[in-house]
Amino acid sequence: MARDAAVVAAGEILQTAPQARMHVKRMLNERYGLIDFQTMTWALQTSPELREGMRAFMEKRSPAWIPQEL
Repeated sequence: MARDAAVVAAGEILQTAPQARMHVKRMLNERYGLIDFQTMTWALQTSPELREGMRAFMEKRSPAWIPQEL
């Protein structure tokens, strides 16, 4: 399951030294650039996920992308 893999990956990351994580993040940002928050915000505001999330909130239910067992 993807969630289980993500939890394992997060646990592995948290076991690394904070300074090492900081330097890796800096190198990734230098290589791939910083996140373009304006473009990201626009993309999220126009996405079907936003509409589903808002609809689910208003209807007091879980969004369709969350499995029923959670």
